Amino acid sequence: MFSKLKLSLVTAASIAALSAPATAAESTNFMIVNGVPVNSIDEVPWQVALIDGSAVLRRQFCGGSIVSDTWILTAAHCVEGAAAADIDVLAGTLHLSHGGQRVEVAEIVIHSNWGTTGISNDFDTALIRLAEPLTVGEPIALADDSTPLPDGMGLRVSGWGAIFQSGPGSNDLLLVEVPVYNQADCVAANGASVTDQMICAGFVAGGSDSCQGDSGGPLYTIEGNPADARLAGIVSWGWGCALPNRPGVYTRVSTVEEWVTKTMAMK
Repeated sequence: MFSKLKLSLVTAASIAALSAPATAAESTNFMIVNGVPVNSIDEVPWQVALIDGSAVLRRQFCGGSIVSDTWILTAAHCVEGAAAADIDVLAGTLHLSHGGQRVEVAEIVIHSNWGTTGISNDFDTALIRLAEPLTVGEPIALADDSTPLPDGMGLRVSGWGAIFQSGPGSNDLLLVEVPVYNQADCVAANGASVTDQMICAGFVAGGSDSCQGDSGGPLYTIEGNPADARLAGIVSWGWGCALPNRPGVYTRVSTVEEWVTKTMAMK
């Protein structure tokens, strides 16, 4: 057993390290397990990749979600310790190797409660302000306290991470459907590491999950058209990948929605 807890991003060199397949002993970021290729970017127009800003090649290490044409929502652990120049954002494409719009980062803003509560991964949230507006993609609306997320409700998570635990990443964007996991059962499985600022998703039997390389990416509702989707979670952490009784753990967006909205309004 090992944690899928991600390593903090510190330098461009560490970005390159995060983009490489991990061994079981060093597993760091989430991947999509048992996923299927996304057919059109119109299905997930808010999806972006965080890539090494110092490299010509698109070395992806985390995901994120478009929340306006100049702001990306991701996980704090993806960008902690990084300078804006260390990261570029890739939007509007299903494929890491080609297509889309690559934009430089102007500013990184980490949630003010990250690292302050004594619980690892609590408030695992960060905003990235882009150096120029996106001309591709569409923002996703944020879940709030009125967004229903009952146990068993189907959600989707997407990303370019590896396709099995410690395996290779995918050049093509993948998605997988996972149900909301009972919060009390998630606490029982993971202990006090699960807080009210987190939401769990996955099957009791395992088999489908996010894992290495998908950190910071979107967990979103799927009822109705893509335009009706709400961002319910941010890929954060978990134990192993797709293991029984070990659901993925995500930042609960409704608990950080006010911070996100206020932070963007202040800039």
